[in-house]
Amino acid sequence: RWNYYTSLAFGTKVFEVFAYLDDLNQGFHCMVGTEKNDMYYYQQEVIAELKKFAHVYLSFDWEGVKTFIGTENEQQANGSFELLEADGRMLQELKGISSVTATQDTLIGQFSDGEDSGFIVVNVTDPVQTKFDVVTLKFEDCSRVIVYQGGEEVKYAISGNTLELPLVAGEGMFVIPQY
Repeated sequence: RWNYYTSLAFGTKVFEVFAYLDDLNQGFHCMVGTEKNDMYYYQQEVIAELKKFAHVYLSFDWEGVKTFIGTENEQQANGSFELLEADGRMLQELKGISSVTATQDTLIGQFSDGEDSGFIVVNVTDPVQTKFDVVTLKFEDCSRVIVYQGGEEVKYAISGNTLELPLVAGEGMFVIPQY
C-alpha cells in the first residue's frame, strides 16, 4: 500500500506487478516458483482498492508534490524529503489549502481536472513502524470534501474549512475539496 499510494502522489498512471523468485532469502516477492504467497493476495487486495477510484483519479492531471515533516519526527528531517527539495521540483504551496499539519511525515500530491483540485495524502512513515498519522488540511474556502479511502467514496461536510484525516502507516487518501 505504501508503494502504491506514494507512487500515486507522484502522478503514476499505470502499475505493473510481476514478481517471483526461486530463493526465499532474496526479499519481497509475490510468488516462489509457481506458488502464490500471502504477499500476492495482499497486492490483489490493494489493486482492487485502487481500481474502485481509478476512474476518478485518472481524470485528474498531476501538478506536483509537497512534503510535510511530522510533529512527532524527533529529528525534524527526512532524507527522502531532502532529496526531493534538492531536486528543485517540489511545490511551494498547495492550491486552495492554506495550511497543513501532520503528526507523521506526509506526502501530498496535487492534481487538477481543469475545474477541481484533488490531493493524494499519504502517511509516508515506513509501514513496519506502524505509526498513526493525523493530517489536518485547512482549506481557503471549502464546506465539504469527497474522500476516497480504502477505495470507497465518502462525502464529508467540514466546519471552519478544516479536514482531519486519520492515516495508518503507508495509507493514502484521495481528497477532492468542494468549493
